[in-house]
Amino acid sequence: HSEEDPASAEYHAIDKDKYANPLPHVLMLTAIVVGVSTLGLALAISQKIYRSFGTLEEDEILNELRPGEHD
Repeated sequence: HSEEDPASAEYHAIDKDKYANPLPHVLMLTAIVVGVSTLGLALAISQKIYRSFGTLEEDEILNELRPGEHD
């Protein structure tokens, strides 16, 4: 039997219509990862603020930071 040399083997053109373009899928996955990461960071910051001030109300936090100023 004769073995075919891979360097001389014929390669056929790939029919691009049979394959999906991966770029839209990659972009959607990236958007999901960025969204989840942003949400996680926002929740971590909110938790830190709540632990420090006991509230998430902006007016109460500002009153605690600037006790002499009242609206």
